[in-house]
Amino acid sequence: MLYTSAAILILSCLSLMSCEPATKPDSPTAAECWLEKLEPNPMPEGGSCEIVCGVKDGLQARLTILNSVGQELRDWNLTAGTSFVNWDGRDRHGNICASGMYYCLISTGSHSISLKMLVARAK
Repeated sequence: MLYTSAAILILSCLSLMSCEPATKPDSPTAAECWLEKLEPNPMPEGGSCEIVCGVKDGLQARLTILNSVGQELRDWNLTAGTSFVNWDGRDRHGNICASGMYYCLISTGSHSISLKMLVARAK
């Protein structure tokens, strides 16, 4: 089976996936970027998910929503500090994403963190 680079990235990040908040920026062991929360998770039909994340001073990062096979659906460029991103459950073309497992990935290039998200749509 042939995997896209994003799918390989997801597979390599499986050990990092957690539903717990990542290291806070004021911690002595702070990472280059962090994911504090995804709420609500699961995301209900017609709802949206608030993603609270951040990047250490002097760095830039990319926040990406990936589907379960590693396709990039939506992305945002982030600058230093804490960011509040609202994902409406749509891809970059405005199409509504189906029910299922998605991944929220933040990466600075040398460091990345991902969390699982569930989108629950009524049938």
